Amino acid sequence: MTALVDEAPAQNLQQTAVVPRPSSAVVVRSAYKQYGQTAILKDLNLTIPTGKIYGLLGPSGCGKTTLLSCIVGRLHLDSGEIKLKGKHISDIGYMPQELALHNELSIKETFTYYGYIFNLSNDVIETRGRELKELLKLPSYSLSLNEISGGQQRRVSLAVAMLHDPKLLILDEPTVGLDPLISQSIWELLLDLTSNEGKTVIITTHYIEEAKQSQMIGLMRKGTLLSEASPTELLTSCNCSYLEEAFLKICQNQVAETNSFKIPVKQPTRRFSYARDLPPPPLLNNTLFTFGRFKAQVCKNIYLLRRNIPFTLFVIFLPLIQTVLFNVACGHDPKHLTLGILNDEPVSQTGTCSLMQTKNCFLDGGVPVSCLVLERLKEKTFELVEYSNSDDGQYAVSENKSGDSFMFRKKLQ
Repeated sequence: MTALVDEAPAQNLQQTAVVPRPSSAVVVRSAYKQYGQTAILKDLNLTIPTGKIYGLLGPSGCGKTTLLSCIVGRLHLDSGEIKLKGKHISDIGYMPQELALHNELSIKETFTYYGYIFNLSNDVIETRGRELKELLKLPSYSLSLNEISGGQQRRVSLAVAMLHDPKLLILDEPTVGLDPLISQSIWELLLDLTSNEGKTVIITTHYIEEAKQSQMIGLMRKGTLLSEASPTELLTSCNCSYLEEAFLKICQNQVAETNSFKIPVKQPTRRFSYARDLPPPPLLNNTLFTFGRFKAQVCKNIYLLRRNIPFTLFVIFLPLIQTVLFNVACGHDPKHLTLGILNDEPVSQTGTCSLMQTKNCFLDGGVPVSCLVLERLKEKTFELVEYSNSDDGQYAVSENKSGDSFMFRKKLQ
C-alpha cells in the first residue's frame, strides 16, 4: 500500500520521536490516508486535550469523517500514528454521521442490544436509558426507529454512544436536522460532561458559530489542519469578530502561501514511497468472542423474529416442507418398475419359478437362488419380463421398455 508521502517526508517520518501522552486524550501525528489516487489526509497533526470539547470544523470532503474513522479504528492510516489515552473500545463512544442502527428495533431494545455489547447489566441499562431519555427528550420506549423522525433517530444514536459512559465521546455531525432548542440542550449536556465529569468530546459540525462553545477548535481544509486554538485565540489572531471571518481569512492565507510556492515550470512526477508496515490500530480489539456480544446478537435476532411473524413462520416451516418433499420424491421404494429377466439357472420342468415352493431352507430344498430373488422382487411390486437372450434384454432397456435387466448365470449357488 502506498503512503501519501514522497521520499523526503518519509525520511522525516522515521526520525519522528514517539509522541508522549501526558494530558492529551488524542494525539495524531503525520497522518496520511488516501483512497486510490486521492489524498484525504495529508501530514495531519492534531492534539486534543483531556476534559475539553474539541470542535473539528471544515467543509464537506475535507477529511473529518475519515479522521474520526481512523481514530476509532474503522479505518487504518497509510502512514503516521494515533495515540489515545484509552486503549479499549469501551473507553470510546462513537456517533457516526450516518444512522447505523436497526430500524426494526424499538428504542428500549436498541439500548438493550448495545448495552449487552458493552457487558452492562440490565439494571445499568435501565437506569442509563431512563437518564438519557430525559436528557435528550426521546419519544416513547416502545416506538421502533422507523416510526420516529430523523432528528429523533439521531438523538437515539447519540444516546447509544453515551450509554456505556465512555471517557472519550466522538460525535460526527450530531446536531444536523435538530431543533435549535434541542441542539442547545445537547451542547449544555456536553459542557456539563467535560467540566464536571472530565469527559473528552470531539465534535464535527458545519455550523461554525455553534462551535464557539468548544474549548478548542481545529480548522480542516483539503486534508490538512490549518489552525488549532481556542475560539478566543482564533478571533484575536485573525482580528475578526466572527469565526466565519476567521476561517475565511485562514483559508485565504493557505491559498496565498500555496500559490507563492508555485514554480512556472513543468515538475517531474512525484514518487511515493511504500510503507513497510501499516501503523498499529489505536484501540485494542484482540478478543474474538465475548459472552456479552453473543448475548446481544441472540437478543437482537429474537427481537427481529418476534416482530416479523410471517418471516419467522417461513424460517420454521421451510425445513419441514423441504424434508417432506424430499421423502415423497426420493425416500421410498420404486413401484411398478419394469425389469427384464434372463434366467440361465435350471428351474422346474415348466421352466418357470411360479410353481416351485419350499418349506425348508432353500439350500436343502433345491430351490434355485434366482427363483427366490424373483419372488422377492414380485413382492416389491416390480413387473418382471422374461427374455430368452441378453440382446433382447439390452434392446428393451435402450427402448425404455424396461428399467433395467438382470441375468442369472448357471450354477449361481
